[in-house]
Amino acid sequence: MRAGCRTILALAALPLWHTDEVRAQNPDLSQYTNFVDYSKIENLEPDDRVVNASDYGRYLKAANEGDSEAMRMVAICYQTGTGTDRDFNEAWRWLGKASEAGNTEAQYDIGCLFRDGYGVQQNYEQSAYWFRKAASNGNAKAMLNIGRQFEEGWGVLQDNRIAAEYYWRSAEHGSPEGAYRYASMLRDGKGVERNVVKAAKYFNMAADVGYADSAEQAAALRPEAAVTKARQEKSSRTRKAKTPSKSKSEKSKASKGTKKKTSSRG
Repeated sequence: MRAGCRTILALAALPLWHTDEVRAQNPDLSQYTNFVDYSKIENLEPDDRVVNASDYGRYLKAANEGDSEAMRMVAICYQTGTGTDRDFNEAWRWLGKASEAGNTEAQYDIGCLFRDGYGVQQNYEQSAYWFRKAASNGNAKAMLNIGRQFEEGWGVLQDNRIAAEYYWRSAEHGSPEGAYRYASMLRDGKGVERNVVKAAKYFNMAADVGYADSAEQAAALRPEAAVTKARQEKSSRTRKAKTPSKSKSEKSKASKGTKKKTSSRG
């Protein structure tokens, strides 16, 4: 095992809000981030800011009263220096508290930190742990990201079947990228049985919100999907036609037999 992995695994055994130990292991916490590049927050327009300076006091009050999302926002305030001095120890402490309180966004954020190596040494095993934790609590972004780790084999044993399942779950929870990735696996028969009808369905789900080239992918599958669907419907009708239906007398006998059994139990 590489020395860096041993270091981060030792760190991961500590609660994330034990910030003295965190800083000792990872002295540079200045790049703390998640899916927003907070280091460039000064360049954002007022309407685009994640938090406003005037909100810090309100968030802190709510956080001290146990609001887990407020805890997460306080962490962002400390990281960005919004409404308070920048303090990366406090940012970690509040992010850890939010995660412990069950905030799935905080759990997802921590997964991103470990995945991208922001504020901590990069560690895919730890990002997988936190993404799975958030995913188990219904976080669609975490489902998508742990799916990617299984597809690529980052910190976990590579497994396209599990990746496809997580993409499907993220799609069903509203992730357009999850829908796109699941559709791609259905189209290619990667981790799942090839199914162009379902692939077109999930490409269309992603296309409904304008994701990437999903509309073009759906259109490319349309002819094959139409033929396949028609064939499936014909096969279904044939099976139904070949299945003998019970005559009235048989149905009557079956009904009488059920009544007798019920009576004997009484």
